[in-house]
Amino acid sequence: MNCPIIVHLAVHNMADFVGYAIDAVAPHVDKIIILEGAWGTSVKANNLFTPRSTDGTIEILKEKQKQHGNIEIHHLSLPTQLQQRSEYFHIVKDYPHYMWLIDADEIYDEIDIIKVKDAIIRHDPKESQVLYCTSLTFVNDFYHYRPIDWARIFYIEHPDHEFIAPNHIFDKRKNRPLVENKKPIANFFHYSYVISPERFKQKVADRIEVHGEFKWELQDGVIRRAGINYYHKTNYVPPIIRNHPKAKIKLPDEIFNYKARTKIGFLIHSGIGNMILATPMLKALRKLYPDARISVFTWERCADIIRGLDFIDDIITHRYEAFVDSVGGLDYLLISPTAVIPTARARLIERSKSVIELPPHNWGKHESEYNMDLVRMLGYKGETPRPSCVWDELTVTYENAAIISISHLAEGHWWLKSIEDDREWLRVVDFLTSCGYNVIALGTNIGTSILDQHPKVINLCGKTTITEAAAIIKNAKLFVGLDGALAHIAACFEIPSVVVFTFTNIIKNLPLNRNLLVVAKNCPKRTTCQHGNWAKCESRFCRRISAKDIVSKIRELRNIDAVINWNSSE
Repeated sequence: MNCPIIVHLAVHNMADFVGYAIDAVAPHVDKIIILEGAWGTSVKANNLFTPRSTDGTIEILKEKQKQHGNIEIHHLSLPTQLQQRSEYFHIVKDYPHYMWLIDADEIYDEIDIIKVKDAIIRHDPKESQVLYCTSLTFVNDFYHYRPIDWARIFYIEHPDHEFIAPNHIFDKRKNRPLVENKKPIANFFHYSYVISPERFKQKVADRIEVHGEFKWELQDGVIRRAGINYYHKTNYVPPIIRNHPKAKIKLPDEIFNYKARTKIGFLIHSGIGNMILATPMLKALRKLYPDARISVFTWERCADIIRGLDFIDDIITHRYEAFVDSVGGLDYLLISPTAVIPTARARLIERSKSVIELPPHNWGKHESEYNMDLVRMLGYKGETPRPSCVWDELTVTYENAAIISISHLAEGHWWLKSIEDDREWLRVVDFLTSCGYNVIALGTNIGTSILDQHPKVINLCGKTTITEAAAIIKNAKLFVGLDGALAHIAACFEIPSVVVFTFTNIIKNLPLNRNLLVVAKNCPKRTTCQHGNWAKCESRFCRRISAKDIVSKIRELRNIDAVINWNSSE
């Protein structure tokens, strides 16, 4: 069929191979559309921080554009990979045409290009609209013995198409995916494994980890795993890349005697503060199992405050079973001593070889120590590490900031941890501003409107993410507020803090901060209230905390001798 052949090539930071990929196909196609840039979620997930290539890729693309004359370069960074790839249909003007989908590290030998073009000439788009090619993952002188067939050639009749998966396209006019012919027509060499020996090692480790511990052996030119020929030896290297230094990269010796990583999961369904109090245990777990794959199963609201900590490999917030199945089950499942969802607990237990869980207890010691008991049951003998969290880098800074936090949100409901008369907080603010502090209010916007009455408060309640709030707290001079997530974040940075406790258990919930003083009423009912009876309490004695109570602790903590004139409502 006499239709244009247009290459769809997406690239970001692939200077090692993109030039070879272009040179291989450019003389044989009508046009190459290059979509340069990282899609948004990839930028965030991989800490790329830049949507444009920075490794010389753009310079290579411009050079190839001058050399071949049939190349268009489009720079973009859309929110998702599928949106990024689908932008092709808005750019191309030639319809119908054959779209040849090529990644920047996929290189075709000339004999396979001839096969592709011959298949297109003989192709009948009434029978199918998709043709497949076989990916041979090239590394040193080995390639995949069990090749992977990928959709690579697409007959595109009109612009109303979109990618519904990285290699699958939906026809919006016909309201169905394109019909596929999965019989492969040619091969191509996929070089993603040879970016570096370290990346190849990780790729292999990820691929075989689900099979448990075993040894690879080289026999008769074939790497064998459990009787299966996994990589097949060949002395053939495509001519176009034969002189590339990475075409003959040396395999790490340890690849041939690989031991699968221990897979450990930690299940926790509770608040952000509880998650922070679990980080000492997770640090200890990493010390005990330095090479393990440590995965945390939690709620999305708790994920951001730990996402990026180097002692955690995975954070899973939904479809727990699918993730565990994909890694071949867990060796150990540690279950948080705080609340967990029973169904999630049961499903993960089914997929775990060993379960570490504490018997019922009455919270007679700190929550972090109950967490530590889990890792001690595995053999940890060291001290309890410090808590940790992550934070965003902000362009705005607040000098000499005092953080005030007067609301608390948990499980979608406002816990009435607040003091009895919220106007007392305005008097605390008066004291802080008289001492030269810039007062920043952080937290949720529930129950915090009282702060809008004070002209000197910068009220950011409900206006920041948890990691943005963490960044502001990290640079503050003082934290004053209710027991809650922000108090535990302040503890991660050991910000001098005055924390107000009403009905909650101080022994269990005290932030792990060596620069902290507590404001609390000595109520004998505290241990019963913190188990859910606080709403029924008639006296509310624990909430009868005044500005004087709080300020006296601030004075003690900061050695402040300043005098404040209390108003007539004292």
